[in-house]
Amino acid sequence: MDDESRPTLPKKRQKDKVYEDLQKLLFAFGDAYKPKDETVKVLEEYLLFYIDKLITSIQARNAQKEGGIHKITKQDVIYAIRNDAKSMSRIAYIIKMKFEFRKIDDSRKGKVNGLMINADN
Repeated sequence: MDDESRPTLPKKRQKDKVYEDLQKLLFAFGDAYKPKDETVKVLEEYLLFYIDKLITSIQARNAQKEGGIHKITKQDVIYAIRNDAKSMSRIAYIIKMKFEFRKIDDSRKGKVNGLMINADN
């Protein structure tokens, strides 16, 4: 699916989704069920600044390396944060957990290594 045909949320809805996700994240880390708006807004501003800075650095590197801007890959992100040990360990953990959750999901669906097992045989 190319970028033009991919459905996107309106900008206001995207912003609301980020806001809601940050509220849930704050609660998960021990904040109140409904954290203060100022807290969420500050975290949102910091997050958007970090993402903007990260994307800008990746695009600059890709423009120098390949002579143009292309779709940002997971490898681009990993390369950009390679010197940040904390972020790298977090990415490794997230990837590991993604595979663990996939195995659990597959086992619930009767799959082994992504293949459906026929219980009749």
